[in-house]
Amino acid sequence: MDYVVLKDAADTTMELAFNSDVLVRVSGSIMAYYGDDVLKDCGFLGQYKALIFRTNSPHNELIGHQQLPLHKSALAVPANGCLKIEAFLMDVDSKKIIVNEMMEYCARPGGFSNWNIEGKKCSFNLTVGWIGGDKCR
Repeated sequence: MDYVVLKDAADTTMELAFNSDVLVRVSGSIMAYYGDDVLKDCGFLGQYKALIFRTNSPHNELIGHQQLPLHKSALAVPANGCLKIEAFLMDVDSKKIIVNEMMEYCARPGGFSNWNIEGKKCSFNLTVGWIGGDKCR
């Protein structure tokens, strides 16, 4: 287990909701990056990444309206930095990509950041709650 000490940090809490009226088999993951510019899987001092969500091998069968379990639901992010969330999720049956992109969120003390990911048969909503820190510039 690795630990990172941040002098001036904003704490985050995360929740991932799933919504669909039909059974959807989903494969993929959601990662969080924070610190200096992040280059793919390379990590070095000042750059950190954390697995937020990964489907069970080889996929999750999901239906209804539910909160999904996260591998990591809380992170400390540098208060003057931003949190980058990268999501790759795919519908296993249709082989269609639901999402393959990265979003960037700056600290919003006392506020929330939302990312609503719309697929053809389902949607995901990632909510990041911000506690402490100052707004980033």
